[in-house]
Amino acid sequence: MKVSLMARLVCALSLMCCHLFGQSTTGILQGTVVDPAGAAVPDATIVITDPSAGTTRKAVSGADGIFILNGVEPGTYNLTITAKSGFKIYSVTGIPL
Repeated sequence: MKVSLMARLVCALSLMCCHLFGQSTTGILQGTVVDPAGAAVPDATIVITDPSAGTTRKAVSGADGIFILNGVEPGTYNLTITAKSGFKIYSVTGIPL
Protein backbone atom coordinates (compact mmCIF):
# COMPACT_ATOMS: atom_id res chain seq x y z
CA MET A 1 0.00 0.00 0.00
CA LYS A 2 2.79 2.43 0.90
CA VAL A 3 4.63 1.69 -2.38
CA SER A 4 1.48 2.38 -4.40
CA LEU A 5 1.00 5.75 -2.68
CA MET A 6 4.65 6.65 -3.28
CA ALA A 7 4.37 5.66 -6.96
CA ARG A 8 1.30 7.86 -7.37
CA LEU A 9 3.07 10.79 -5.73
CA VAL A 10 6.11 10.42 -8.00
CA CYS A 11 3.86 10.20 -11.06
CA ALA A 12 1.91 13.31 -10.05
CA LEU A 13 5.08 15.30 -9.41
CA SER A 14 6.59 14.29 -12.74
CA LEU A 15 3.43 15.41 -14.57
CA MET A 16 3.49 18.76 -12.80
CA CYS A 17 7.16 19.42 -13.65
CA CYS A 18 6.47 19.69 -17.38
CA HIS A 19 4.21 22.68 -16.70
CA LEU A 20 7.02 24.55 -14.97
CA PHE A 21 9.08 24.62 -18.15
CA GLY A 22 6.16 25.83 -20.28
CA GLN A 23 6.64 29.41 -19.16
CA SER A 24 9.24 31.58 -20.86
CA THR A 25 10.38 35.20 -20.68
CA THR A 26 11.60 35.31 -24.28
CA GLY A 27 9.85 34.99 -27.60
CA ILE A 28 10.38 33.78 -31.13
CA LEU A 29 10.17 35.87 -34.26
CA GLN A 30 9.78 33.81 -37.39
CA GLY A 31 8.59 34.38 -40.90
CA THR A 32 9.08 33.69 -44.59
CA VAL A 33 10.71 36.08 -47.04
CA VAL A 34 8.91 35.96 -50.40
CA ASP A 35 9.00 38.04 -53.56
CA PRO A 36 5.88 39.73 -55.05
CA ALA A 37 5.07 36.54 -56.98
CA GLY A 38 5.15 34.49 -53.76
CA ALA A 39 8.44 32.67 -54.45
CA ALA A 40 10.82 32.13 -51.54
CA VAL A 41 13.83 34.46 -51.27
CA PRO A 42 16.85 32.56 -49.91
CA ASP A 43 19.86 34.14 -48.20
CA ALA A 44 18.05 37.35 -47.24
CA THR A 45 19.47 39.10 -44.17
CA ILE A 46 16.94 39.82 -41.45
CA VAL A 47 17.86 42.35 -38.75
CA ILE A 48 15.71 43.26 -35.74
CA THR A 49 16.62 46.22 -33.55
CA ASP A 50 15.23 47.24 -30.18
CA PRO A 51 15.84 51.02 -30.11
CA SER A 52 15.05 51.34 -26.40
CA ALA A 53 17.60 48.70 -25.36
CA GLY A 54 20.03 49.27 -28.23
CA THR A 55 20.17 45.57 -29.10
CA THR A 56 20.34 44.03 -32.57
CA ARG A 57 19.75 40.44 -33.69
CA LYS A 58 20.41 38.98 -37.15
CA ALA A 59 19.28 35.94 -39.13
CA VAL A 60 19.52 34.70 -42.69
CA SER A 61 16.62 33.10 -44.54
CA GLY A 62 17.06 29.52 -45.69
CA ALA A 63 16.51 28.05 -49.13
CA ASP A 64 12.77 28.04 -48.42
CA GLY A 65 12.82 31.71 -47.33
CA ILE A 66 12.12 30.87 -43.68
CA PHE A 67 13.93 32.65 -40.85
CA ILE A 68 13.74 32.12 -37.09
CA LEU A 69 15.05 34.29 -34.27
CA ASN A 70 14.86 32.45 -30.93
CA GLY A 71 15.25 33.89 -27.46
CA VAL A 72 14.13 37.41 -28.32
CA GLU A 73 13.59 39.57 -25.25
CA PRO A 74 10.23 41.37 -24.90
CA GLY A 75 10.17 44.82 -26.45
CA THR A 76 9.22 46.79 -29.54
CA TYR A 77 11.40 46.01 -32.54
CA ASN A 78 12.21 47.44 -35.95
CA LEU A 79 12.64 44.88 -38.73
CA THR A 80 14.79 45.26 -41.84
CA ILE A 81 15.10 42.65 -44.59
CA THR A 82 17.81 42.95 -47.22
CA ALA A 83 17.91 40.46 -50.11
CA LYS A 84 20.98 39.70 -52.23
CA SER A 85 20.16 41.49 -55.48
CA GLY A 86 17.24 42.88 -57.43
CA PHE A 87 15.10 43.59 -54.36
CA LYS A 88 14.42 46.74 -52.38
CA ILE A 89 15.11 46.86 -48.66
CA TYR A 90 11.96 46.08 -46.65
CA SER A 91 11.48 47.80 -43.28
CA VAL A 92 8.79 47.71 -40.61
CA THR A 93 8.89 49.63 -37.32
CA GLY A 94 7.10 49.13 -34.04
CA ILE A 95 6.70 45.33 -33.94
CA PRO A 96 5.68 44.42 -30.36
CA LEU A 97 6.95 41.18 -28.92
